[in-house]
Amino acid sequence: MHYEVFSVSKSKIGARPSDDVTLFIPGVVAAVLDGATDPLGHKVDGKSSGRFAAECVAQACTRLFSETGNTFLPANEIMGHLARDLSDRIEGQGFAGAPSTTLALALFQEETVRLLVVRDSGIRINQDKVYRHDKLVDEVTAYARIGVF
Repeated sequence: MHYEVFSVSKSKIGARPSDDVTLFIPGVVAAVLDGATDPLGHKVDGKSSGRFAAECVAQACTRLFSETGNTFLPANEIMGHLARDLSDRIEGQGFAGAPSTTLALALFQEETVRLLVVRDSGIRINQDKVYRHDKLVDEVTAYARIGVF
């Protein structure tokens, strides 16, 4: 199996890390998480709220999928577990809004790979098939960012 991740920070001089987090547990799970950028710039321990959310969900995935059989849980149970864990972690942190993240999750099972994709992070298989939810607003904001930078 070949696994690649590419992430570029919005900071062109590398002054701050991106809001992207990856997770790989060989034979169990691969995940890409892209924390939502906080327009107010709120930070916890020097991390953006988006990175904080992405790291929290990656850690929750590690705990959840380290237990045998949990890759077979129904999607609503997996998402419920991850949402509750994130909610518990952000409680009392003083965020202006709720930190959030996208999630592209590949769960390796005996004969199959199960994909769960939330928002616009994606998974590409065999270099050509992409599983991703595209949104028009992302295309619009991408053009706006290009104009700004």
